[in-house]
Amino acid sequence: MEQILSKDESLRQIVRGIKEKGFLFDIAEIDNFLENFEIKYQRLPRLEEIELIVESYIQFKEERKLSTIKNTINEIKKKEETKKSEIIKKEDVKYEFPRNKKIPLGSREREDRILTISKPEGRRNCPICGNSSWFKIHESLDKTHVISTFPRVYGKKYSCSGCGCQWRET
Repeated sequence: MEQILSKDESLRQIVRGIKEKGFLFDIAEIDNFLENFEIKYQRLPRLEEIELIVESYIQFKEERKLSTIKNTINEIKKKEETKKSEIIKKEDVKYEFPRNKKIPLGSREREDRILTISKPEGRRNCPICGNSSWFKIHESLDKTHVISTFPRVYGKKYSCSGCGCQWRET
């Protein structure tokens, strides 16, 4: 014969089942769980149904934990995407090697390389070290980059006194 438990006994049995499985519980949630059961089936649970209620409560808690973890991961991904959009992409950076221009360095010679990047929005930052201090970023004429021959107009180049990087903006 089916044994229907009282509400307090059902609550104790469910709490005992959850404790045996090693999970944490909230009495208010379990009480709400029992009320929903009573509303749906118009009766309190039978002794045989307690184990199913314990398993469904544990599954409910695990799904809630997974959804909070997924939400946290999505928030972290969004923050990383905004950080990535602030960083200069490799596609925006081009190296130009001017021909026939050599700079003597003691007994060796090297080619002068100027980094070319797209014009940034907002404050100008060094593309290598990320320095944005206007004391460190210097602007000068780039006589290797002629914009117009008559009247003579030269381009600008920027240099960072922090890391020594030189670049040009397009």
